[in-house]
Amino acid sequence: MTDNPVVEWSTKGCIRTKVLVEWVILRGILYMSQDDAHRLGLYIRARREELGLSARRVARAVDVQDSTIHRLEAGVYAKPSASKLARLAEYLDLDLADLFAMADYAVPDSLPSLPEYLRLRYPALTSGAIESLNDHLLEEAGQSASHFETSAGDK
Repeated sequence: MTDNPVVEWSTKGCIRTKVLVEWVILRGILYMSQDDAHRLGLYIRARREELGLSARRVARAVDVQDSTIHRLEAGVYAKPSASKLARLAEYLDLDLADLFAMADYAVPDSLPSLPEYLRLRYPALTSGAIESLNDHLLEEAGQSASHFETSAGDK
């Protein structure tokens, strides 16, 4: 036995598996057109320059290589990762939904529950504080907390 993890695709079962893998991985992924990739890159570059930031500074802030920012702005990436776009949106103060729409990603049509939003947006808040804020806002809205799922006490 060798330590080489090469997969042999010559058997009948493996050929079917290879076809399925290629279909799921390669054809199941939607890629942006070159024009859309270029438009996304121009949008990001314009915002970066508006803020007076260098590509290197943005790259360091969002934890990517300098070349990633340059290539993204040049419209080279046909499918930039959602996590990179999310970090860019946050750092450049861009609307994430706009970036996702430009990259042909599905944009959720609903918002997270208030406790989940608070937990993600303000990680320093304790579960008790999140629960108190949620209860207060529900009281102000004239609604009972029993009508809503709150998971603030779970963490």
